[in-house]
Amino acid sequence: MRRRIAFTLVELLVVIGTIALLIAILLPALSKARRQSITVKCLSNLRQVGNAMAMYVPEYRGYCPGPCLRGQFIKYNQGSDSLSRYLAVYVNRPQPSAVTEINPVFMCPGVELDATHPYDYVIYVTVSNPPNNYAELFGYPAVDNTPMKTPQKITRVKNASEEPMLEELDLIKKAVKYPEAEWTYVPAAPPHGQRGKQSRRNLLYWDGHAATVDETP
Repeated sequence: MRRRIAFTLVELLVVIGTIALLIAILLPALSKARRQSITVKCLSNLRQVGNAMAMYVPEYRGYCPGPCLRGQFIKYNQGSDSLSRYLAVYVNRPQPSAVTEINPVFMCPGVELDATHPYDYVIYVTVSNPPNNYAELFGYPAVDNTPMKTPQKITRVKNASEEPMLEELDLIKKAVKYPEAEWTYVPAAPPHGQRGKQSRRNLLYWDGHAATVDETP
């Protein structure tokens, strides 16, 4: 008569413990790999915006697109005041019309698109040095009885490789850099995580390159 082969309770506990240990080891690595993947995709999005700017500006005699609001909504139509509208055709999206479209390069893939978080890319404002506030190059729409500001020529930008054009914004950064702004739609925290006490965010620069920076907060 054949003997029945079966695991003892101790052997089963050893197997379960080994599996649990492997999961504990692998999960942080998988989480890190996912964050890195999101960061790379986000940088790719910003570079595509930079390439679109490089095509738009010569076509419009050196002028920047606009007038634009500071927050860059992922959705656009013919009445939108954002780069997602003006640069749509340069990133292979439909021509702006009465139909609302989505321009996916204008949002980090680490941010869930919903009514609460419609954007996280904003036009960079140099708060510490207003005379070099290149955000003005995109103009600004007429809001609250304030007259419209028209877009300006890109030739105003000096040191294009060092001056940011777009930045990622979340509530942590907003509270420090833009405390008066009514940007309640941005994510609660940076989608690229933190390194120590610093937050990781991506920036697009005026020369078209994008980079990840560690910022405080």
